Amino acid sequence: MADPKPEQKGMPVVSKEYFPQTIEETNESQSVGDEQMGISVNDFNCLMGIANNTAQLMRSDAISQLLNPGLNINYECHYPDKISDTEYVEMFNREGLGERVVNLFPEESWLMNPEVKVDETSKDVEFDKQWKALEKEQKIYHYLQRVDILSGIGRYGVLLLGLDDGKDLLDPVDGINPDTGEKTKTPQRKLIFLKAFQEINVDIDSKETATDSPRFDQPKIYSLKVESTDGTETVSRKVHWTRIIHIADNRLTSEVFGKPRMKAIWNRLLDIRKVLSGSAEMFWKGAYQGLGFETQKEFVDATIDSAALKETMRKYGEGQQKFIHAQGLNIKNLAPNVADPTAHIKVQIDYIALALGVPIRIFLGSERGELASSQDNKAWNKRIGKRREDYVSSLVLRPFIDRLIIFGILPEVDDYIIVWPDLDAPSDKEKAEVAKIRTEAMAKYVQADVSLIMSPKDFFVKELGMDEKEADELEKSTLKLVDDTTGDDDGDDNNE
Repeated sequence: MADPKPEQKGMPVVSKEYFPQTIEETNESQSVGDEQMGISVNDFNCLMGIANNTAQLMRSDAISQLLNPGLNINYECHYPDKISDTEYVEMFNREGLGERVVNLFPEESWLMNPEVKVDETSKDVEFDKQWKALEKEQKIYHYLQRVDILSGIGRYGVLLLGLDDGKDLLDPVDGINPDTGEKTKTPQRKLIFLKAFQEINVDIDSKETATDSPRFDQPKIYSLKVESTDGTETVSRKVHWTRIIHIADNRLTSEVFGKPRMKAIWNRLLDIRKVLSGSAEMFWKGAYQGLGFETQKEFVDATIDSAALKETMRKYGEGQQKFIHAQGLNIKNLAPNVADPTAHIKVQIDYIALALGVPIRIFLGSERGELASSQDNKAWNKRIGKRREDYVSSLVLRPFIDRLIIFGILPEVDDYIIVWPDLDAPSDKEKAEVAKIRTEAMAKYVQADVSLIMSPKDFFVKELGMDEKEADELEKSTLKLVDDTTGDDDGDDNNE
């Protein structure tokens, strides 16, 4: 039997030149000496063997994917190998679950705004006054939350600081060293606007390349896409980094690019889209069960007037006619098969909540997790508290405030603190419930005359959970009230 020709159909051909040489062939074709390469022949042969094996494995994997793509789960399930910026934006804009994933941590973190102030031991109150006035005028927390959200759609976001220095956006701001970021002097600038951008509207044109600079590998020049005057298109404006606050969440190996919040659960978002869309289409097609027409036995050889039947069905389906004239035909209902997608969607949502580390009821927004267990709430509050301190305060708020101090927008102080409201503080409803329980417990304590075996102070501390000071004050006030009441009764008796 003759060898198959290379062009024979169905026979993939790989030229011999794609196969690696053996070590022996390499030794015969090349003469490598210790003096020429600085390595021994044995070491060279070892390196060549590793390279050849790696190349062969790569070719084998490529050929396997080409001939049998069914082994690739991304290919089979239509998951993309790479996710573009546009796909992230579309998922955020058009899929509510994608928006929920991106918004969740910023919304929970900024649910209650922090208090920025100088240390309590400091007598400088001017900083506090100017910060409060600036926050009210420019709605600072609003813009910081917006850029926190936008930065999670892609890999980063930026906040543009609009200043009254009269310079072009490409020019560095006075008062800061453009190479190191250190303060050089204190100009008196004014913040006139803030504008948040997501990654798809930002390009990093250049980075700091000097390895002796504290800003090494940080962006130097940005290109921001802003709306034109009439709002019908976008125009690109180059901006110097001193006018930008760079925000990147979920940083791992880079200080510039973070991990998009939807990336880890992207496949699950696509699965939910498939299930929801498929179930809607299934219901749409199955809501009208359909009719089947079957010729009666005595009319087997009869010819069906298809045109008339179609017209009758059109009137029945689209118009007000609610009868079908079909002589010689048996009409049968075509029972649809509509499945409930709830279980399939629940599995995907449970996985997303697990991957994000969010209690399922909080993720679903069930009255902001009021139905979640107390253990879930405590764990979640700890995670949000950690994000506030480690990310929002350190990498969002402080860089912003420090830049305002450098530009003279805020007065310079030795230090300032960022205080967040306590997430575990009881609500008004919880306080009322605690007060009710305490009151009922104290009433039963008095009625049962338990003071014979437990003093009021011990009851307050051990049973009601009060501290020593609070228990002492309550005990004193109670005894005083008892004495006053007893004294009044004695006086009344004497008068009688």
